[in-house]
Order: sequence, then structure tokens, then C-alpha cells
Amino acid sequence: MKNIEIIQGTIESVIFKNDENGYAVCRLLCDGVKDSIICVGNIADVTLGETVEVEGCYDEHGKYGSQFKVSNYKKTIPSSKQGMVKYLGSGIITGIGERLAERIVEKFGDETFLVIESDYLKLSTVKGISLVKAKEISIIFAKQKEVREVIMYLSRYDISTNMAIKIHEIYKENTIKIIEKNPYSLIKDIRGIGFMQADGIAQKMGIVSNDVNRVAACIIYTLSDVTMSGHTFLPRADVVEIVTNTLMVDSNLIDNALMNLHIKREIYTDTIYGEKVVYLEWLYAAECVVASKIKELSGEEKGIDEKAIDKKIEVLEKSKNIKLAHKQKQAIHEVVKNKVTVITGGPGTGKTTLINFVIDILHEGNKVVVLTAPTGRAAKRMTEATGIDSQTIHRLLEVKVIDEDREYQKFQRCETNPIEADVVIVDEVSMLDIYIASSLLRAVMGGSKVIFVGDHNQLPPVGPGNFLKDLINSGAVPVVELKEIFRQSQDSHIAIYARDVNEGNHLCITEKSTDFFFVKRNTSDGVIQMMKELIEKRLPSHLGCETKDIQILTPMKKGYLGTENLNMVFQDVANPKDKDKKEKEFLKKKFRAGDEVMQIKNNYKLEWEKFGNEGKVIKGEGVFNGEQGEILDINEDGSVKILFDDNKIADYSGMSMDEIELSYAMTIHKSQGSEYPVVIIPLLSGPDVLFTRNLLYTAITRAKRMLVIVGSIEAMNRMIDNNKIENRNSGLCERLGR
Repeated sequence: MKNIEIIQGTIESVIFKNDENGYAVCRLLCDGVKDSIICVGNIADVTLGETVEVEGCYDEHGKYGSQFKVSNYKKTIPSSKQGMVKYLGSGIITGIGERLAERIVEKFGDETFLVIESDYLKLSTVKGISLVKAKEISIIFAKQKEVREVIMYLSRYDISTNMAIKIHEIYKENTIKIIEKNPYSLIKDIRGIGFMQADGIAQKMGIVSNDVNRVAACIIYTLSDVTMSGHTFLPRADVVEIVTNTLMVDSNLIDNALMNLHIKREIYTDTIYGEKVVYLEWLYAAECVVASKIKELSGEEKGIDEKAIDKKIEVLEKSKNIKLAHKQKQAIHEVVKNKVTVITGGPGTGKTTLINFVIDILHEGNKVVVLTAPTGRAAKRMTEATGIDSQTIHRLLEVKVIDEDREYQKFQRCETNPIEADVVIVDEVSMLDIYIASSLLRAVMGGSKVIFVGDHNQLPPVGPGNFLKDLINSGAVPVVELKEIFRQSQDSHIAIYARDVNEGNHLCITEKSTDFFFVKRNTSDGVIQMMKELIEKRLPSHLGCETKDIQILTPMKKGYLGTENLNMVFQDVANPKDKDKKEKEFLKKKFRAGDEVMQIKNNYKLEWEKFGNEGKVIKGEGVFNGEQGEILDINEDGSVKILFDDNKIADYSGMSMDEIELSYAMTIHKSQGSEYPVVIIPLLSGPDVLFTRNLLYTAITRAKRMLVIVGSIEAMNRMIDNNKIENRNSGLCERLGR
């Protein structure tokens, strides 16, 4: 057995660090020892210049030689003046560089750290440190001690350094106290910690298997987990079975926990279609709000003159030089005379034309019309199609973040501060989950008209519920379904093939087309090589388009034909390296000026600005998941300047860089709500859960001018044949019919 030793020294350099699991390799410089010692172990939060005391044993590595394997460690205060300077000047305390560190240590000597921690007034007497700065330095210094204690405490429960810091940011000085009282609180409060991890901590603490907090936490986690699959509830019997099998406890304990959680209003039990079901409370409330608001708003407008509508349509047809089909005219009548209406249909069926006619008719009656959509691209497209400013739903409702880390948000527009509009038109409604739908409807004034526009054959929303399909299936409001294709001419196939796919028909790819092409390739390398040719030469030459007009859409994120690999490949194709283009590397991801990027996480506090009318600068906060843009520049300080589709400009630096990724290729799911001039779809192989008919349909409907599929006909036909519809537990349809 190897001897356990304790050694103390200063971190000379950090050779390797893995922030996910806490593993690090560093050089430790010890007093009286000529050569530094290589230390390895779970010590990822150490920083250059820090003094540490490490416990462990020496080990001879076959490749790297002698190493000190760290089993435990603690950070200590450097005792020598040289160590103090190195520690303070390492960058660990914001605002102190090497020169300033030297001045501080020169002035206070051995008492330096005591002064910083307990007498910031004295610290402010150092040249270059104001009173405000001295106080900030003192606070940071004290917090580091607190964080170090939390990191060491949580490391015994296999919590990574990064996660420990995240937990401390939420719980502050009460971290250890809260976890010891109820480790299961981590599940609800800390994003990224699930039941199994919290349960592992609890078991190491000695918490018994039938603990009431354990049972309650497992119930909440089970219900939260199914929302990731789009469900708003679970049958009560399923909840009991899942929790029983997970915890191996008596079902009576689960019954009691369900009753207590219901009383505490964390869950809600109800009966849907004659079956006992269990909701998370916030999802139950959202579903009830949607049902009650739809009922409140629905009904026919009074005093509508049908002949007058016909006359207005006739006048508009002449002025727009558009002849409407009989079905479109019927649709306009339905929309004008009803307070809540759904317009649904695939590409090219005239939804936009219909909306433009409706807007013009409503404007004649001096109605205030507001347009909104779930994504920035969808809102921008709506603005371009109607000539009226459209906003994302988040901006329309004036979102305000309550807790950014846990993504708790509040909309300032609500029942007491409603949207000031006579008519609210919502586009791309298939993307609305039940929470966003309820938040929007809360903010609609009683008496307002609401027009929902969308394609119910597209993918369901990412979040829980199936608002558009439930609304249509309930029969609670009039639904106008447009099926006849108007937009395309006879030799154009995007809309026609989208309809064929939706109906389950295999495509006749031998037909000549001006906007749809299938290129057969049987290997991944062959698919990528053909896409390179298309993007570099063929499509720009044929269409006169730019590479930024071409979007790759793929079913998958992982794999050779997934977004991660395709983005690395096509970054150099669409935006090749150039000595005049600035570059930045962040966490092994390379970004360069001119790159197309996408925001992948809601950031409610990121500041942006854009130019309004007459050159006026408009400032705001918030960039949301799915927004796309282009890197304008990489600044001298390393920050990245991005211009988004809605013309706002934001600077990214530090960890906010982790919120953007290249978007030359994106998943079909991410493309919802957007349209692109040219779409390329690589199709070769993939799991059945992704290779579905409605995924292919959604991808096809994103193309505006041209669609190219590269790959295997068998793979495409397999998707068309796979009409696996995602069944979601939702009570909205029944509530609307009650």
C-alpha cells in the first residue's frame, strides 16, 4: 500500500482541465524543491498562483513518469510575499493585475490578506484602488473562501466543480444548510440535477429509502420528465407504477405523497376522458387558462353585413390584381365574422394572401391589428408579407426574467396589462406549447378578435401540449383549412411534393422540375461531396444566389450527417479561412467573421441595439433560443459582434459564447418557423424516431425557391411510410368541449 502524503505549494501552471468532471493536471511548485511536481485528480477549480495543500500519493505513470495522485485537497493562503503577489496577480480577483498586486503586498506585507478581507478602507489607500473598487475586491475575496468550502463539501458527493459553483450561485451562504436539510430541493432549484443525482447524495447522507421528501421528489421528477416528451399529464396509475418501480416503496406512501403535493399545490389531480390523471400545477393552470379564454373570446361578431364583405373583397381583388378562389372568399367571411378563427394549410395554399385581405378589410373599420409569431424569423417574414410590423410573442408580451439560470420568466402583458389591440394575428401556431399559448391568451383583451394561422401537419411544439391540433380537433372554434395550391405554377413542385408527402405518397423524382431536385448518393462521403459542389458552384451559378441563402437541414444533431459535423465541414466551404478574417476559438469551437450562427439558449439579459427610424438607436435586452444571425466582427478584446435577422446587434464575450453555435446546418426541429430561399436535405440513414413523415414534410415546407435532397431514395421513402404520430397526453381538447 502506498504512503499517503500531504504537500503544500503554489500552482505554477494548469496543464489540463475538464470542467465537466473536475479532473485536472497541474504543476505544483513547493518551497525547497527544485523541480515542480505534477499533480493529477479532481482539482479543476485551482487557478494559477493559488496555494494549495494536497493529500495523496506518488504514482509512476508508464507514459508521463512520476505524478502525485490527489485524493483530497484544500486551498490555503500563501504565506510568502512572492506567493501573495502571484496569487493576487493571477486574475483570480477581478480588477487586480500583477503590478497592482505588487503594490498591495509591498504596502501591507504579511497582513495583506487580512487587510483585503476585513479592512477595505485601508485597502483603498493603495494607489489605483478607489473606495468602491476596494469594497468589490474585499467582497470577491470573501466569496471565494465561501465557494471553496462549498466545492470541497460537494466533491464528496461527486458534484463537479462547475455544478458546485452553480449551486452556490443559487443558494449563496445557505448552500450547505439547504442541502443537508433536503438534498432533493436540488432537483427543483438547480437546472441539470436530476432525481438520480440528488438521490445519490441523499443516500450518502444516510436518508432512509421511504423518506417523504424522497417520494415527493420522485413524483415531481417523473411528471417533469414526461413534459420533455410533450405531455401535460400522466395517468395516476402510471405515476404510481413508475415511482414504485424506481424507489421500491409501498404504494400507500406514494398515495400519501400525491395527496400532500396536491394540497401544497405542486401538482393537480383531475379526471380526463374518465381517467384519473396527475399534472404539474403550472401545466394544469396553463391548460385551464387556454380553455377558459378561448370560450370567453369565441363567438360571432354582431352586425356583420355579408354583402358588404363581398363588395370589399371585389374592390381589393381589383386593386391587388389577385383573383381569389371560392374557398378563399368563404374563409375571409369566416374570419371577419368570428371572434376566434383558425386558418390552417400547407405551403402555397394562400394563407398569406388571405391574411392580407383580412387585414385590409379590418383596417377599413379602423381596427388596431397586432401581428406576432413564436420566432424572430417567422415575425420578420410576417412583416415582409404584410407590410405591418410583427413581433415575437416574447417581445409582444414584454418578457421579464425572474431567474435566468432556471429560466423563470414573467410576462408583463397579462390580464391587468393587456395587449392594446382589436385584432391579434398569430402565425406559426403549430410551434406554440401550452404555456406560451396561455400566456398570450391571458394578455388578450375581452372583445378582441384572435386569428390563429399555422400548419397542423408540421411538427408539434418542442414544449408540452399540442395547442393547434387540440384547438382544431375540439370543434370549439371555426377552422378554415386551405388545401388548393395557388402559389406554384404547374412545373413547380415544392408545395405539390409537400402535399404528396403529407398524404403518404412516394415522390416521382423523375419529373422535370424547376425547384425540386433529388441527387442520389449512397455513402455519407458522397452526400457531403455533392453538397459541397452544390454550395460552392452549382446553386450559386444556377440561381444567382449567395451561400448565405442556402440552408442545410438534417434530421440529426449527432453522426456524420448530423449538425455538429456538417457545421465544421461547411464553415470552410461557405466562409473559408482568410488572412483578413478575424477568428476566435472557444471551448474547441472555432468562429470567424462572416460565420452564420444561431442562439441556442434564452438569454434574457444580453444587451443589444439596432437602428430605428431616422437613424435613432434603439436599445433592449434579450436574445432567444433559435434566433439566427451573422458574425460581423471579432473585437480587439475578443468579444464577438453578431447581427441578428431582426437587425439587432449584440456583443458576446466570456461564457455567453457558449450560447451560440454555427448554423450552416441545423436540425429540422430548429428550422420550424423559418423559411429559406434554398434548402438542402441530406438523407441516408437514421433512427425511426427521427425519420418520420411529418419531419420530412416540415423540412420540405421550409424551402422557398428551391429544395435539393441528397442521398438515398429508400431513406426518403422510409420517412414517408413512417407516419408515426407523436401521441401527447393533453386535456385541452376535453376542456374546450366541457
